[in-house]
This record gives sequence, C-alpha cells and structure tokens, in this order.
Amino acid sequence: MGLLTSGSRQTEILGLFLDKYHIPLSVLCYVGGLVWFCLLSDPRFNAGTYFSENALLTGIVDNEFSSFYNPSQLKAELKAEMRKDEERKIPADWLYNKMFELGLDVSIQNFSFSYPLEPENEMHQRNEWKGRNVYGILRAPKSASFEAFVLLVPWRGEEESTVTSISLLIKMADMMRHKSYWAKDIIFLFTEYDSVGVQAWLDAYHDIRTSEFISPSHLATRSGSIQAALNVEILADRFSTINFILEGINGQMPNLDLLNSLALLCKQRGVRIALQGRRDKKISPNSWKYTLGTLVRAVWAQASGVATAAHAPFLKFGIPSLTMRSQGSSKSSSSDIMDIGFVLEGICRSLNNLLERFHQSFFFYILPHTDRYISIGLYMPPLGVMSLPLLMRALVLWTRAKNATFSPIVPPIVLSIIMGLLSLFAPDHLVRVARAIRLPAPEALGWGTFSLHMAAILLPYMLTRKAKNGKGDFWDANLLHSVALIIFAVSTSAVCVLNASLGAIILVFSVPSALLASPSKSWIFYILKMILLISTCPFFILIWNISIRGFLMGQELSLEKIWLQSQNILTMGVVASEWFGSWGWKVVAGLFFPLWILFWSCLNSPIRNEKVEIEATKPEEKKIN
Repeated sequence: MGLLTSGSRQTEILGLFLDKYHIPLSVLCYVGGLVWFCLLSDPRFNAGTYFSENALLTGIVDNEFSSFYNPSQLKAELKAEMRKDEERKIPADWLYNKMFELGLDVSIQNFSFSYPLEPENEMHQRNEWKGRNVYGILRAPKSASFEAFVLLVPWRGEEESTVTSISLLIKMADMMRHKSYWAKDIIFLFTEYDSVGVQAWLDAYHDIRTSEFISPSHLATRSGSIQAALNVEILADRFSTINFILEGINGQMPNLDLLNSLALLCKQRGVRIALQGRRDKKISPNSWKYTLGTLVRAVWAQASGVATAAHAPFLKFGIPSLTMRSQGSSKSSSSDIMDIGFVLEGICRSLNNLLERFHQSFFFYILPHTDRYISIGLYMPPLGVMSLPLLMRALVLWTRAKNATFSPIVPPIVLSIIMGLLSLFAPDHLVRVARAIRLPAPEALGWGTFSLHMAAILLPYMLTRKAKNGKGDFWDANLLHSVALIIFAVSTSAVCVLNASLGAIILVFSVPSALLASPSKSWIFYILKMILLISTCPFFILIWNISIRGFLMGQELSLEKIWLQSQNILTMGVVASEWFGSWGWKVVAGLFFPLWILFWSCLNSPIRNEKVEIEATKPEEKKIN
C-alpha cells in the first residue's frame, strides 16, 4: 500500500481524490461493468463464429450413410433384450456380440463406485455399486492406432431411454467398417451410470485413478491419443431440435471449432439446433432479449462447475467434447434419426482430417447464440471493471487506518479460516450424525450448512464481548475491512480467469455488500446493511441461484421446493468434488465463506469511544502548492 502512504505529492493528490470521489466512482464502475457484461450478448458487441482449423473441411464430403443402415430393426432387438432384465442394466453381452460380429476390437470393463456421503461401516468400507462399460474399437486401416476419437452413448434403460442412440451408433459402425479412408481409430463407447462410467473408463484408459470412490478395472484393449469425443443422446426416432450441451467440470468448455462443425452440419441437414434448451433464432437488431436470456442461462450452467452431461469427464483430460441431446418427440417433428446419422458421418470425416489436436480456436468463451461468441478478451474487461470498486475502497480504508495495529485483526481472520475449514470437512461428520438419527444425507448437509452460517453470524458478537471484558483488544474496522477487500478482489480475479461465470455471479451478488460492510451508528443503516450482507452470504446466493434459474425455466417454486433443491445442489457439489474433482464447493466453502465472515465482522465491529463512523474521518489535508 505504499502507493498512498509514501508521502509524495502525487500520491497525496491521488489519496485525496479517492477519498472524496470513491463512492460515486464505485457505483459507476459496478453498474457500468454489469451493463457492459450484459451488452456483450447483443450481436453488435460480440463476434461471429468462424472456423480456425481449416483442416476440418466440414461439410464438403459426399455422405454415404443411407436408409440401408436404418437402425429401426436393431432398436426393436435391443428393446426385446431389455425386457429380459427386470433391473434394466446395460445389456453388455448383447452389445459385445453385435460389435464383435462387425469385426470391432471389443472389450467389457467392470468398475465399482461408492457414494462419498455414505459413512463407512465398522470395516472402514462403504457400500459399492457395480457397473459395466462396453466399447469397441474400429481400427483405422491407414495408421497404427496413434490417434482416435470417441462416439459415446450413456446407457439409460427407462426414462429418457438412449436405445435409439445405441442402435444408431452400431449401424454407424457397420457402415464405417467398409471404408478405407479412416486415418484414426473410432471408439464406440457405451457406459453405465452416465458420467461415473465415463470417468471410470477414462481413468483406466490413461492408467490413472483420479478418485478414491471410483475403482475401474484394467482395459483389455486400447487405442491411441483421443482427439475428441461426442456424446450422442437421441431419445426418440423423431425430434424437433438438437440441444448442444457444452459445459464441463469446473466450467471447462470444448474447443469452439468442434461446436462450429456440428452446428454447420446440422444446418446443412436442416436440423434445428438449440443452446441451453432454447431453439436458435435468426440474428437481428431486435434479438437482444433472446441472446441475453441465453447468456444468463449459460452463465448459470457454467458457474455450477459440475458435470452437465456424460461428455464432461473428457474435458478434464484435455479432450474436446460435447453432448448432442434431442428435444421434443412427435410424429410431426421435422427431423429424424437418419438426419443424425448424416451429421455423425460428417463430423467423423472432419475429425479424420485433423492433422493435429484442436488448438486453433477458443477454449475460454461464453455463447449467447450458436453463431455468436464472447471470447475471454471481451468478457474479462467488464468483470475487471466490476471488481475495481473493491480496490478503490480498500485503498481509502487503508489510508484511514494508517495508525492501526495488525495484532487485533488476527483473531477474526483466524476464526474465519477455522470456520472455512469446518465447512470443508463438515460433510463427512454430518453424514455420520445423520445416519445415527436416521436423517437423509442431503437434509443433514442442508441443515449443517445453515447451522454453520448461524454460528458465523454470532462470531463477531462473541469476539467483541471478549474484548469488552478486557480479554482482548478491539480491532480497527477500517484495517480489517481493507484486508478483507484486498483478499476478496484477488480471489475473484483468479476465479474469473478459471471460471468466468462463477466469478461473474460472485461479483454481481457480493460487491455491493462487501463495499458497505462497515460499522454504522445509525440503527436504520445498520439493519439495512445487515439484511443486504445476510442475503448475499453463500447459502443465500445458492437460494437466489435456484430462484432465478427456476424463473428463467418457467418453473413454479415454493419455499419447500427451494429448500429441497438447495439440499440437492449442496449434495451435488460435494459429490462432484469427490468423484470428478470439481472445486466449486471447495472454493465457496473454504474461501468465500470465510471472506463473508470477515465482512460480517467488519459490519459488527465496535465503534471506539463512539467516534468511529462508517464514513470515518478524512486524512489530514496538507497544503498542496
């Protein structure tokens, strides 16, 4: 902070200027940054998508997939096979035999997994679920299995059955095996338990183990380096649109060229496409409402940091991947399964042309439309402007606290860190208590998180009471607030680089309350600040997230539904961190929750000698010639 404390003429002018005008500047930066970020959804402020990798040559080949490979009969056989198993498990033997008959290099992988929120028994073991993955490799006649790409279908035997996709992929393999132009192996993968099965297969494929709760068996056969993966979830023979799901674990996104290729192939075939479940509309000057709505939904989806579909584990391994999922099913729908066959053939031919890995196009972007994109160079400046008030306020408070000592602010900082560690390790202990009182794990996690927030609210009152009893020193509110703002600004900047959507949500909800978290002599202002700060704590931000997302989706939400969804999202965050390495839960619980406690401590700081006000006294003005 030598910038404002060096005593030079320039720094003194800057200090006086910030002290006088930092409030209007902060409002301007916050509102301006938020409006700027929203304006990026307008086509006039973003860029059109384009192909960066010319080797893809998308859509210029003659399709050879025809009605001869219609999967209807194969689908009927698969349904008959399903009826033989009451548990509706993946028909691994049937899939193995079908691909073996086509001459593919076929294997079955066994795996087991356990639920992280289930307590261990007396033998220090958890109940395990067992699953199987079936995969077949179509060996390329023109290479030695150095490279490959994956066509994936997760097995679902009941609701949202994927038997249509499975039948289509087997027919695709039947067509592809007769062609001699393949330069890369093609892996046809059918997994059980969705993303968990995919994670088990990828761990075994790369001969590593990324989670102690997922135990994969060894793979009998492998191919080369995987260049891309495509998850195909066609839920009916006829459908209205294809929804592209891009978001992966921790907000990772596939290379933009992969989406551009699929979007172009769908348009050539007349298949309507969608993002975030919203069908694409033609871009026009009046389409800003549609693109803004899509942008907001994309931000919510990416900020969650959990696996949105079965393609997500591939992104963690640096493999570009996405999900194609059909929407709407009726006899009058405009597209059918054969159209997807042509699209899959086209993307496979494009991937076959690649001479190197996807690297030319963007990996950090947000999509308001399939034809428009917001790159990292466009969305980072408004996020930086929104975080600028944190630094301005921190500098002003630092100059006001130049005579304060650091030792009194150590206890609230240490206790906030301890509370963060408790929230990180609480799930394991909460499920033990829940099992003893026969309470479901999600409900125990919800009530436990709520209790930690209640304890955090009482924390500053306990510290100030101890100081009043002569067992400690009062901390300087300006110094503590300044330190908290600096840590908050640095943390959000780092999060914005890794997951811009999560950083944006934190900035939008938390910047006003963080700036206003200073003590006040007026009870009216104190109560208003208290309500604002409590409403922006991590637990309530989760509730706002559910409410806003439900409103965007047109759902009817009651308090009971919001509470149940809060429990499920908390559970999902903890489970995703253990299964897939998602760090969203850990960042919020271990970093932003302690920071919120610091801001709460600032708001409830004692006012020394009844003279310390929220605005504090200005620094001594020196005569400037």
